[in-house]
Amino acid sequence: MAKIFCFLTDRHKSMVNDVISCLKSNTPFCFLGSESASYHEYYKEIIIDHIKIKEKIELLYFDPKFGDDLSAIINKELKMLIYPL
Repeated sequence: MAKIFCFLTDRHKSMVNDVISCLKSNTPFCFLGSESASYHEYYKEIIIDHIKIKEKIELLYFDPKFGDDLSAIINKELKMLIYPL
């Protein structure tokens, strides 16, 4: 994470840390947006990598531009919890 953070301004580091803190809270839900699509994608990748690698937390996330819709992903994950392989 430190290597990635070296490419962010202090303002961007603060925003990324705020999102990570929110996702680790009792209400782990937030929206991430930016006026610049490239920042939005960059922030998303930084946050996902941090949570998966550093926090070792499994994630359920989706990108509405690709693949199944959110309900299909949630239903698939719920089936795996109920009927594990």
